[in-house]
Amino acid sequence: MTAKDLKNALLQEAVQGKLVPQIASEGNAKDLLEKIRKEKAKLVKEGKIKKEKPLPEITEEDIPFDIPENWCWCRLGQVCTVISGYSFNSQDFNSNSGIPSIKITNVGVQEFLMNETFFLPLEFENTYSNFLITKGDILIALTRSYIKDGLKVCIYASENPALLNQRVAAIKSKNVFVYLFLQTQHVLNYVIEKSRATNQPNLSIVDLLNLPFPLPPLAEQKRIVAAIEKILPLCARLSSGQEKLGE
Repeated sequence: MTAKDLKNALLQEAVQGKLVPQIASEGNAKDLLEKIRKEKAKLVKEGKIKKEKPLPEITEEDIPFDIPENWCWCRLGQVCTVISGYSFNSQDFNSNSGIPSIKITNVGVQEFLMNETFFLPLEFENTYSNFLITKGDILIALTRSYIKDGLKVCIYASENPALLNQRVAAIKSKNVFVYLFLQTQHVLNYVIEKSRATNQPNLSIVDLLNLPFPLPPLAEQKRIVAAIEKILPLCARLSSGQEKLGE
């Protein structure tokens, strides 16, 4: 087993509820889902987010694996606010100053890339506030969504707010469990399957919103993240050749 295989196996165990013990007192994820729904409705009423289209109910055919009884299946768009980037005019960009723009080239496989930075006028931060991202938001490429190393998904790491350019999506969530789920082989397979009808690896915003998501109670999410954050550095050392499996 390679270090990458080990990491994939650990992440899959995590999102199936097999990594940490179940604790009945932590409640039921259905209650958490209802709480999220009410919070979103409140934000819509306050004009802070747009009203979202209803997503289809989860069917038996949508469920890819078993999860604990106190978890629940839902759509990613039910628990997260997801936005797609704006098609800014090419003449609005410059390479010197303003508010940064996030393009596909900045989204790597679990790595935010600073190899190319373009700026937009500072006043665009207010004009296009619906496309504003901040540190900790999850970025995912909608065009050329995956390469041989995996799905192009990462955390926006800069302290500076930025505007999202076209063909990149942002999941407006600082939830690390969501990010771990998006790193699984299961999600990569989902994106590959959705790309079969296209000429290149693409992911539509609709398919991203409809992605079936295994929701645990919030306390268990935190325990899972804590466990993974202890284990993954070992996987990183293994992949760099500092340690070998079986030694």
